Amino acid sequence: MSVTLPTGQQIEIHDISARLLVVPIGTVLRVPDGHEWYLMSVAVLPTRGYVSPLGTGETRDARAWGDLQIRMNDASDALFRANVLTLIDRYWGRFNLNPMLPELAARLTAAQQALHTAPKISEMYTLLDHLVIKYQQYLDTAAPKLETSVTLRSGVHYAIEHVAAEAGVAEMLVDSELGAVPVKVTRALDVELSLMVKRPVS
Repeated sequence: MSVTLPTGQQIEIHDISARLLVVPIGTVLRVPDGHEWYLMSVAVLPTRGYVSPLGTGETRDARAWGDLQIRMNDASDALFRANVLTLIDRYWGRFNLNPMLPELAARLTAAQQALHTAPKISEMYTLLDHLVIKYQQYLDTAAPKLETSVTLRSGVHYAIEHVAAEAGVAEMLVDSELGAVPVKVTRALDVELSLMVKRPVS
């Protein structure tokens, strides 16, 4: 929206607000004209076969889950790439106290308990403020945002893809006629994108 100031100068007003999108793997997003999206964090919703990080003795094969990547306009290099198991852990840790983070989980539990046992409104208000801080500290560790946001430009399309893990060779299938054939990683995954959307105010 264009606004004319008393000096005669014209300025344009843009709305910046948070959006949370959950889309299936293989989705192609096109950023509308006049918009600019900032990808703040990426997570993958838990699916069949997922084992949560319940303890140090737990063995989980991150390579078997493959990687998630976001590419712009079919470019060869990805704007974002991360292991799927790590991204599911990021989602799981947001809603469950992660036993791999004992100190942070203990502080958050103590803050929650103190809030429930607060006898006065004034104490409850103080403890609620304390709980919000502890919860944010927990989230920053259990479900971190991207170190640097990914800027998605106006009018460009972005593909969300599931590919073989970067840190290894894709599984090979031996065919009697074709020989060794790489196996494509396929899973039914839902991807959660946390975005800051900048758009003109209409």
